[in-house]
Amino acid sequence: MPNSVSIQSDLPGYGTGAPIDFGVAPSDTKGRMCAPVTFGRSRFTQAYDLLARHEELQFEQCVAIDGLEIEVHPNVLSPSLTTTSRFFAQTILDQNPHGSILEIGVGTGYCLTRIGVARPSTDLFGSDINPDAVAVARRNLVRNGLHGKIYESDLFEGFEGMSFDMILFNPPLLFGEPENRLELAIFDRQGMTIQRYLKSLRAFLAPAGRSMILSTDRNQRENNGPSFDEVLDGCGFRHSVVATLDRAFEVYSAHLVEV
Repeated sequence: MPNSVSIQSDLPGYGTGAPIDFGVAPSDTKGRMCAPVTFGRSRFTQAYDLLARHEELQFEQCVAIDGLEIEVHPNVLSPSLTTTSRFFAQTILDQNPHGSILEIGVGTGYCLTRIGVARPSTDLFGSDINPDAVAVARRNLVRNGLHGKIYESDLFEGFEGMSFDMILFNPPLLFGEPENRLELAIFDRQGMTIQRYLKSLRAFLAPAGRSMILSTDRNQRENNGPSFDEVLDGCGFRHSVVATLDRAFEVYSAHLVEV
């Protein structure tokens, strides 16, 4: 079972110094969630529009993305609906991924599949806490002629003793409360998921290993925490923004992170 995580964190700007109001209820000292705060849908208009479009997909069919056939599932967010998935995948390819590749939060497996097709010598691994995503990602690798290992896992759980040349994470980016499996890809209670990822990252990177992480400035714009660059600085990582995607209402950044 995943370890409980309380609201306190030693990452900069998250749970230290002045308290940060993330708009959701804190957990108690045993990591149990207190009664959530309810917000109006207007706070996350674009996110709920995306979820509504996802529900309109024909799930018995595959979608074609960048020459790939990708199976979609009602409980796994479709990459065909977002520009960020394609932006992130292309940015990763621009960084010449090689060796062993692990994608945390693999979703449909689109990103990992695209890397495997473009870089057939890579060893592909993926994990997702959503069992529906695990099943779909496995089928999508096979559907596109690839081999890989996809595990049902909470972040790095089950990968102890392993290391990877590149670790990828397109995390849930909005500080909110997921209400079902589908929303796990979008909402992150108080930014806890990315905190836990950064705490564990060093232990799973091979020598000279790198991580690619997607971030948004949306939470910073709403005064819900520091910039992601500041968080990485506080963790002692070497990092740079290698690409950005400006969507007017928020800017996405792809960070190349090294230890």
